[in-house]
Amino acid sequence: MSVAGIFLAHKIDEHTLCVGLDYVIPAYRDFKNGRYIYLRLKKQFIGQGINKIVAAGDSHKYIKYLEKLGFHKNQDGMYEKMIA
Repeated sequence: MSVAGIFLAHKIDEHTLCVGLDYVIPAYRDFKNGRYIYLRLKKQFIGQGINKIVAAGDSHKYIKYLEKLGFHKNQDGMYEKMIA
């Protein structure tokens, strides 16, 4: 067994989770990990009071990844996804 990726995030307020690191090694970049985190864990996030996830779009590839997972650029330049 090996580690395919790392996901780190923290609450920036009562209802918002900010992604600090969302990394997957190249061999596993097929969006399965992203779909698992942002879609399959949705109920757990909502259960903890989270209704929005935000991430900084630091690179063109990461922005494309975020957009494919349903994130949209907000007025502050961050990418956000409403989950509730």
